[in-house]
Amino acid sequence: MRALPIQAGSLDGIWAAASLIHLQKRTVISLLAALRYLMKPEGLFAAPLTYGRNSRFERTGWMPGRYFARWGKDELARTLRRKRWTVLSVRVVINQERKERWINVVAARVSEQMRLA
Repeated sequence: MRALPIQAGSLDGIWAAASLIHLQKRTVISLLAALRYLMKPEGLFAAPLTYGRNSRFERTGWMPGRYFARWGKDELARTLRRKRWTVLSVRVVINQERKERWINVVAARVSEQMRLA
């Protein structure tokens, strides 16, 4: 994910299916800027992220030994906006596909011209 061989402005959408959850937050923040660069104007980004406060390596649960970055709803929305994404939806979900709480996010790459229109 850190060095995708994809031309800038070529993607209509990105679905990051529970992949960003295993990266440290500072890496995700940098990656959000890079992913936006790959998107066409009006392209959509969607991802589930783990909800909570304490990012850590899990000792028990469904993936012991794996690192999980946990995000707050407002924290994630602010981070996306700082990286120039237009946040369309940030929803906390509980016990849907996986146990625990998750944040489902949908954001769009809106060009500066579109923002001004």
